[in-house]
Amino acid sequence: MSPYFESSPNSLLRSCLKPKLILGGSEDDMAPAQDVETYGREAAEPKKCEIMKGPDHFWGGYERPMAEKVAGFFKDIL
Repeated sequence: MSPYFESSPNSLLRSCLKPKLILGGSEDDMAPAQDVETYGREAAEPKKCEIMKGPDHFWGGYERPMAEKVAGFFKDIL
């Protein structure tokens, strides 16, 4: 969630074939939504990438909806 981007963030996930959930917040100024979407688009399958409307980088006030998405992701893959 809210990944921090280095010079080439996608290189690690381009070849990772494990299931991935990439979440970002629409108000995140440290990991902007468009960067998170690019990160997700370039990651290898299987993956799910989503930008949630509202959260900033620290997800304050959005812990429950974020936790529900993470729990649902693990429920689906396990």
